[in-house]
Amino acid sequence: DLLYTIKFEVSKVVSMKILLNRSRAMQLQKLLTSKNSILCALLYVFGVVGILLFADMRVNQNTFVSENALLPGYVVTKYQQQNIASTLNRDFQSLSSRDAQQQWIAHQFRDLGLEVHTHNFTVRRPLHGDQVIGLL
Repeated sequence: DLLYTIKFEVSKVVSMKILLNRSRAMQLQKLLTSKNSILCALLYVFGVVGILLFADMRVNQNTFVSENALLPGYVVTKYQQQNIASTLNRDFQSLSSRDAQQQWIAHQFRDLGLEVHTHNFTVRRPLHGDQVIGLL
């Protein structure tokens, strides 16, 4: 960790020196623009190889991509249940205190079958209170 941090800080300082030094920045710009085609081709090839490597089980570490995400026919383009959202908002707004609102949210989460926890936090004034967390 320490070695990585030192390397990162050194590379950050070196890159800042290059960018702050106008002549070096111009040299870097000329180099990148003169080698633009080669650089683009290399990055394209690296991108294609990177995508193909995801098929290898040693690289993707059993990452799962749902086929449903690739089916545009299953996407609902318009939210169809505005009345439910309006009812929930009205019920929530009718509660008078924060405690009642937190209990109401926790109750809604429990009704959905979630494991519910509350967490008291204080960062800096005026940011403090209780957080309701629902875990699936």
